[in-house]
Amino acid sequence: MSTPLSFLETNRALEAFLEVAIHALLYTRNVYPTNIFKQHHKYNIPVWQSRSPLVNEYVSKMCRCVGEELDKVRLARLHWTLRKIIVVIKDDGPAETPFERFVFDVEWLIHDDMLGKDARDFIPAAGGITRTEMDETLRGFIVRVEAAKNYLPKLPKNVTFSVVLEMRDDVEPQSLQAKRGIEPSEWYRAEARHSAEEAQGLVSRLVPHQTTNLGMVQVSPEFPKRAVSACLNEKLLSPFKVQFLAEVLEKDPLASFESGEAETSTNESNEAPRRNRDEDEQERRRREKGKARAE
Repeated sequence: MSTPLSFLETNRALEAFLEVAIHALLYTRNVYPTNIFKQHHKYNIPVWQSRSPLVNEYVSKMCRCVGEELDKVRLARLHWTLRKIIVVIKDDGPAETPFERFVFDVEWLIHDDMLGKDARDFIPAAGGITRTEMDETLRGFIVRVEAAKNYLPKLPKNVTFSVVLEMRDDVEPQSLQAKRGIEPSEWYRAEARHSAEEAQGLVSRLVPHQTTNLGMVQVSPEFPKRAVSACLNEKLLSPFKVQFLAEVLEKDPLASFESGEAETSTNESNEAPRRNRDEDEQERRRREKGKARAE
């Protein structure tokens, strides 16, 4: 009989799932051109992943930070702080108008007597879930993410994305690197229109999916019913909301696929990797050149 996943193993599984889910959303919602994605297998199904080093670095770093927040449940003795993980797809312009939000509501099902006194990790005495069971459940999540393309309308061409954490109380998330002063904080306060789930007109556009029990944690996904076409009301629902701070991009994240290069930036800024605004024009020129050669 398979052993149930431990607390830390559950967190790593959720961290890995979040990374797969974000790449699937970027592909499904056409945030970046489809030609920068490649297909591979995860959870025994084909999934899409970006080939851009800059996009991959951004997503991986963000997921590691979320994983650290999940681990703090053990250290805080059940007083966990992370409530929701939200992927916001928004306009790639100064207004940053949010179009869609994909929400993962996280609730821990841990009792104090499960934690023990000293051990950093533990296996639940009851209600656990095995690796196989976890993978089967997460596979269903990915299928639902990719199914969004079947019912959501097409987004505008120039869009980008960000990841927002909604926190309990007024606790600010902080990675170990930032806490030790090695790096600046990866998070900053987000705009309410990107994070408040009951901002005007948004609730009716989110469709809750079936809540899933993953052993020690319960995840309730909410996907958009249709695209949000206007800025949302600036209404705060909790004292503190934060948004991921990404790397600055010295050049377009898609440029490496045209030049054959694969470079990674290590600087800091507040922007996610952005789609190439001249993509359509470049494609038109390539077609014209090909037509001229044929003639």
